[in-house]
Amino acid sequence: MSLRLEINAASVTRGVSKLHINLMTYKYLLHLLNTVDATPFQKSVWLKTYEIPRGTVVSYKTLAKAMGHPKAFRAVANALAKNPFPVLIPCHRVVATNGIGGYSGKGGVRQKRKLLKQEGYPI
Repeated sequence: MSLRLEINAASVTRGVSKLHINLMTYKYLLHLLNTVDATPFQKSVWLKTYEIPRGTVVSYKTLAKAMGHPKAFRAVANALAKNPFPVLIPCHRVVATNGIGGYSGKGGVRQKRKLLKQEGYPI
C-alpha cells in the first residue's frame, strides 16, 4: 500500500500568507498593548480574547478558567469593557453563561448580536 501526497501550491501559499498575517497582527497587537495604561491582568485577558476564532463564542467564566483564574469571570468582563482595540480584540465573542452579556462598544448589545451574526454564530 502506498500513500500519494498531492500538494496544492495555491493552498500552501494561502496558508503561509494567512499565518504570516496572523503573526504580524499579533506582534502589532503586542506593540499596541505596550502603549496602553492597563494592568497585566487586563492585557492578558485581551491577548487571550484575541485567540478566540471567528464564529466562536466563549463565556466570561470559560475565559477566566482558561487563564488560570476560574473565579475571576467578573474581572474578565471588566477588562473586556475597557478593551482599547475592539477592531483587533474581538470582545464581542465573549458572552455570559446565561445569555449574551454586555457590550461596551459603539451600538451596545445590538451591535454585539450583529457582529456575532455576521461571523456565522447562531443568535
